[in-house]
Amino acid sequence: VLYLSQEEVPRLQSLTALLPVEEEVNLDGIIQEDDRIRFQMAYSPENIHSTLLNGRKVSLSALLEIEVRITKYQDTSVVMDVSGEDNLVLQTVKQKMQRLIGDKEEKLVVRESAAIRESGPNIQEILWWDASILDRSCRLLEGRVQLKGTLHMSVLYQSESGVEFMERKTDFAGLIDVDGAQESMQVSAQLELVKGSVTMQADNDGEMRLIDMEVIVSGHVRVWDEEERELVIDAYDTQREVQLEKTKRPMQQMLYHDRVRVDVSDTLAIPEGMPMALQVFCTTARPKLDDVFLEDQALHIEGVLYVTATHDVNNPASGR
Repeated sequence: VLYLSQEEVPRLQSLTALLPVEEEVNLDGIIQEDDRIRFQMAYSPENIHSTLLNGRKVSLSALLEIEVRITKYQDTSVVMDVSGEDNLVLQTVKQKMQRLIGDKEEKLVVRESAAIRESGPNIQEILWWDASILDRSCRLLEGRVQLKGTLHMSVLYQSESGVEFMERKTDFAGLIDVDGAQESMQVSAQLELVKGSVTMQADNDGEMRLIDMEVIVSGHVRVWDEEERELVIDAYDTQREVQLEKTKRPMQQMLYHDRVRVDVSDTLAIPEGMPMALQVFCTTARPKLDDVFLEDQALHIEGVLYVTATHDVNNPASGR
C-alpha cells in the first residue's frame, strides 16, 4: 500500500502485509497417489480495494481468482498390425500420434544488485517495486530444456531529497532436466513470477546506495514427441466373416500450437480533478481474458488490459 502521510510536509510511505489464503477444491474420484496426474495452478487478484479507516488502520479486500487444471496421462491400446491370417485384408489410416516425454516444474532464482545514479541522494526507504518477465524463450537440448528471459524491475524509493525511481533489466537462464528429451521433439514452456523481495543495502563506503533484488521464477515445461503411424481401422477376410469389436476412447491431439504478440496502445487522459503530471515513474499492466471462441475459421480472443501509471505531479504551490 502506497499512502501519503499526515505530517506538516506530507511524504509518500509504503506498507506491506501478508494476507493468508486457504482454499479447498473438492476432487472426488481423483487418486492423489497416481504419478501420472498433473496439477497446474494459475491465479490473479481481482477487485483490489483499500479504504482508510483512520490514521492507523487501512481496510484491505481483494477477490483472488484461482484456476485449477488437472490432467491425467494414460496409455491407450491401438491396433497397428494383425498377423497369422493370410487372407486378411487390413484397412489402415495414417494418424499423427503424440507421446508425452516429460512434464516438469522447477524454481529459478534471479538475483541482482544495482547501484543508484552517482549524482543521486542516498536511499531512505523502498516505497514500491514491480517486476515482470520479458523476452521469454525456450530451447530443447539433449535431456534438458533451456529457459531464458529478461527480468524487468521497477523501484520507487524515498531519498534524502524526495521520491526517486529506478529501472533495471537483468537477463537470466536456467536448465530443467527432462529424461528422454531430444532436440527434434516439441516443447512448450511457461515462466511466471512466484515471489520476490527488494531491499536497500550499504555500499563499500557505508552509504545506502545499493538496491538488492531477488525474484523466484517458476519454470514449467512440457516435452512431447510426435510421429505419424498407420492404425488399423477395419479388417476383411475373403473366406470368412470378420467381426471387430470397437470402442471409442478419448485421446488428446494437438491441433495448433503457437505464440502470438498483440500490440495494445491508447492515450490515457488525466482527469481534470487531478494535478498535471510532471514525470511518469512507472507503468504496469495486467491482462484479463474475458472470452475465447471459434468463429469463421479463426480463434477469437477478447479481454482487457488494466493499466496503472505512477507519476509525480506538477504542483504550482511547491514549484513542482
